[in-house]
Amino acid sequence: MREENVFLNANGYLVTNARFEVPGQTYVMAGVTSVKVTKTVPNKFWPITWLIIGTLFTLTSPLTYSDEGVYGVLGSLSCGLILLLVGGLMLLGKKTVYHLILTTAAGEQRATSSTNGEFMQSLRLALTNSIIHRG
Repeated sequence: MREENVFLNANGYLVTNARFEVPGQTYVMAGVTSVKVTKTVPNKFWPITWLIIGTLFTLTSPLTYSDEGVYGVLGSLSCGLILLLVGGLMLLGKKTVYHLILTTAAGEQRATSSTNGEFMQSLRLALTNSIIHRG
């Protein structure tokens, strides 16, 4: 029996020349023919829209001084600041998700996903080295 070479062992993931383990799943490397990383970029239309509307409310709040007096200015300013806060929080929450795709004889399968692009690339490199080592 051949000795197992470890190519990566980090964050609960293990890549050897014989197997690939993700939390809760094990793949046999003999069946894996290729590996790639894809990404899903989230739609940022609504967060940017809220930021633009909030900026407009905030910048035009001094112009709303009329019969309502200071209350109209404060209402418009606070509404603009709230919209800026909501838009900023929504924008911070939108992160690109990276997917590790394994190709086998049965087709492509998404093995794992993460927002950490560097780790996903290191996982892909370890799997590629495992496939090359297997021969």
